[in-house]
Amino acid sequence: MTPRLTIRLARGLCLAALLIQTGCSDRRVLTRQTWTTMGTLATITVPEPEVPRLEAYAATCREIFESVNRDMSLYNTNSELCALNRAAGQKAVPVSPATLAVLQYSLEYGRLSQGCFDITIAPLVQLWGFSGGSAPAAIPPPEQIQAARERVGYSHLILSSPAGHAFLDRPGMSVDLGGIAKGYAVDVSY
Repeated sequence: MTPRLTIRLARGLCLAALLIQTGCSDRRVLTRQTWTTMGTLATITVPEPEVPRLEAYAATCREIFESVNRDMSLYNTNSELCALNRAAGQKAVPVSPATLAVLQYSLEYGRLSQGCFDITIAPLVQLWGFSGGSAPAAIPPPEQIQAARERVGYSHLILSSPAGHAFLDRPGMSVDLGGIAKGYAVDVSY
């Protein structure tokens, strides 16, 4: 674990402890701060006694969300996720401990759901016009759908935990973390 990640985790734990401690009280006055991130809105809410620390809490949360977005976004061509997708079928790419953790969680959820949760779904998602794909004028022909399906399968994502590398073993594969990255950012922030 990198020192930067350790600091973030420590901040998150402190924030969680404060939120749990203050969240259990019967105080009714709440103050919120909301900002735009990862294509949506994020809000932090604190009870009245914590208002003086709201800005610091929100800054920590914004930093975590920005880090996750920077490393795991499909829309940031410099992200680790985009580097992984570009290298599909060619080579393993280094990823940060946070990205590696999200990929590991994703593989576990893929196994637990027997493939119902599959982060390698990006070729199909894009074929249908989502996540940066062009919306088709008509239903794609079966051969196009089958070609995209052949580039999907969480078991083709290979992770090297000690080295911090990820590899998609088929050309044209692509990972989309839209189903997990925001939740991970919330969990780390909390």
